[in-house]
Amino acid sequence: MYKKFFWFLKYYKNKLILAVTFLLLSDLVGLIPPYITGKLTDRIFNNSIALKPFLLILLLDLFVIGIKYLFAMGWCYFTFRASNEIDYVTRDRLMNKYLSQSLKYFQTYKTGELMNRITGDVISLSDLMGFGTLTFFDSTIFPIFIIIIMVVVVDVKLTLVSILPLPILAFLCLKIGKKIHEKYSIVQATFDKLNNKVLEDVEGIRIIRVFGIQNSRYYSFKERSKLLVQRNMDVVKYRALMAPFQRIIPAITFVISIGYGSYLISNGEISVGQLVSFTYYLNMLIWPMYALGNFINIYQQADASMDRIDNVLDYEDDLNLNENLNPVEDIESIEFENYKFRYPYAQEYALEDISFKIKKNMRVAVVGKTGSGKSTLLKQLLFLYPRQDEFKVNGKYTNNVNLTSTREHMGYVSQKSMIFSDTIKNNIKLSKKDATDEDVLKVAKSADIYKDIVNFPDGFYTLCGENGLSLSGGQKQRISLARALLKDSNLLVLDDCLSALDTRTEKNILKELKNLKKTVVLSTHRLNQIDDFDLIIVLENGKISEIGTHSDLMKNKKWYYTQYNIQLLRGKYEE
Repeated sequence: MYKKFFWFLKYYKNKLILAVTFLLLSDLVGLIPPYITGKLTDRIFNNSIALKPFLLILLLDLFVIGIKYLFAMGWCYFTFRASNEIDYVTRDRLMNKYLSQSLKYFQTYKTGELMNRITGDVISLSDLMGFGTLTFFDSTIFPIFIIIIMVVVVDVKLTLVSILPLPILAFLCLKIGKKIHEKYSIVQATFDKLNNKVLEDVEGIRIIRVFGIQNSRYYSFKERSKLLVQRNMDVVKYRALMAPFQRIIPAITFVISIGYGSYLISNGEISVGQLVSFTYYLNMLIWPMYALGNFINIYQQADASMDRIDNVLDYEDDLNLNENLNPVEDIESIEFENYKFRYPYAQEYALEDISFKIKKNMRVAVVGKTGSGKSTLLKQLLFLYPRQDEFKVNGKYTNNVNLTSTREHMGYVSQKSMIFSDTIKNNIKLSKKDATDEDVLKVAKSADIYKDIVNFPDGFYTLCGENGLSLSGGQKQRISLARALLKDSNLLVLDDCLSALDTRTEKNILKELKNLKKTVVLSTHRLNQIDDFDLIIVLENGKISEIGTHSDLMKNKKWYYTQYNIQLLRGKYEE
């Protein structure tokens, strides 16, 4: 039953052994007070006990209860420590999986699904390892101890007759538990979909308000919430079906034990004290009956959650970065030869017949119409997708290069600047945690964001808000650029990241980049800013239609020539 959780049991086995040992000792010691109570009852009933022995027996009873309490403290500490430990370990494994995967992985699993697995599903596992461990032993091992002591101390016939209905309860709990597992899996899948929609609505709240579609989004959420309630009620119905059995069947055992026990007393086969002890033990069997139902509920939910977590953890790693190879010390060159690329789950190639070479300290611009493949080409340099084709880094094909260390020499700014809910300073330092204040100040000036920062009330300590809510588009782009510049990299990959800037600011930044002596690969729509670049690549439908310097492309008098002149005339008109 615990096969799926063996990885954790192996990790935590020493403390789990202590928890189970204390639990069993607590249960065993707990069997002593009913025996003492029965013996004391017989002696009182027969008028054969003096005050002093009576008090001594009571003190002994209290002492045994104290010992049980100490053992209970032990199992409680180690059991619920295990619960918190599995919470930490599972989240750690999931987060490590998330951070090491390719972008194909995040096309397979949506954000809401991944969040639910690292929150709700992990809590289900935590419940199983904590309260579930307690209910497992209390519903399996503890009843065996009780039944054995009932047979030895009281009477075998009374024991067998009284516990006769209990297997029926176990059978019903197992049957209902399977249904709970099935229904709970549906609940989690429904919650995934609801979670995804909520995340989209929160992220797009400005668009929702601008277009005045709050009501339609609210009603959509309401319908999904109602569906989730319905799915949860399916689980509740089966839990409710189990509850009466957990109460009625133990009650039947009491009726049987009192009736048959009275008959045995009348025949002189057992004493009144033995019947008192027996009912005491029988009462102790009630909790295991509840525990059995609770354990089945907890286990079935955790089992469904573990399946969902395993689907993520068992996802075959498809991003081989060759970390076992010698690290790359510097990026001297990158060369594509008839390279092609297709997005996961896509039928057509996004890039085909791509051939060019970038040397150290070159400035390369990638231009073309919207949707021509500019961003796709730049992403190839970042090794974000499973490799379908190889290109060369420092003269070696990427399957023979340590790509993790290659990434360390790259700075990247995407089209959509990612700003975290932190200060401006910490957002810039994200790429280099040990950077000094002087380093941050220097890159802020290079990215032309310093003049904005000094005008903020808290300067570098200004909070950016969620996803840079308090910043303009241009400010977010320049903070992201400063972050990339702070990293000690000799290759900068800039994916149309200056689009929100005015022409003068963009020109100043590109001039600063030229002075930094770094290899720069830039995608842009502003052709008048790249006329001094070493290489310009024009893409059309994922293929290179033109390549060369500005002079070469102007001589060709094709797309680049036309667009450059149009932008030049537009600029003069605006002036």
